[in-house]
Amino acid sequence: MWRIFGILIENTLKHSLDNSRVYIDLEKSDEIVNVSFKNTSKKELNIDPKNLEEVIKNNDDNVSGLNLEIARNLVLIQKGSFDLDIEADLFKVKVSFPVIEEKGGNNCD
Repeated sequence: MWRIFGILIENTLKHSLDNSRVYIDLEKSDEIVNVSFKNTSKKELNIDPKNLEEVIKNNDDNVSGLNLEIARNLVLIQKGSFDLDIEADLFKVKVSFPVIEEKGGNNCD
């Protein structure tokens, strides 16, 4: 799990517009935990969100695309979901995981 968030934080900081804000939101329901990362991109994002993953893979900076692919695969291995989206110049990544209750009843709420 630490690797997923490390990649997403590193990617967010690396590709954010200088002196702009980065948002990390955490939401938990009884069944799902959602973590979203949002940042204003350094580069203009005139891309169809459906094509975003392919554009990242073919970017000049292959390391970032590869890292996002690694994060996506790590999320999927853990039965989570990984979504990329853009809204104007706002780059968004949302990862979701099912809530798993500990058998001992020691829940960290």
